[in-house]
Amino acid sequence: MKTTQRNAVVAYMALNQMSQKPMNSFTAYKLFRLKKALREVVEFQAEEERKIAKELGGEITEDGHLNLSDEGIAEYDKRRKELGDTECEIDREKTVISMKELKDISMAEMEILDEYIEWKE
Repeated sequence: MKTTQRNAVVAYMALNQMSQKPMNSFTAYKLFRLKKALREVVEFQAEEERKIAKELGGEITEDGHLNLSDEGIAEYDKRRKELGDTECEIDREKTVISMKELKDISMAEMEILDEYIEWKE
């Protein structure tokens, strides 16, 4: 499945939040597999962001804070946006989820995951 780096990262974060919600084990397994497929993109994105920061004379700390001069921030943001817009391939087809399988999902989560999940009534 084709997507963008940014969409994959945002979907991964939504799945991470959903992992704390109650659901049956079958649904949890399907969402776990989707999250696992997105993890590679998330790790690549994080590593590339670290490289960009380093090239600009800064760093991203272990806790995720960007240490960069004011002059470098605009260039960092530009390059990070370009990276996020990069198309990538996820080794998954859309995951089919029945609405009856989920006890609690927000509209925002549905919207974020719509690219990766086929929702069934």
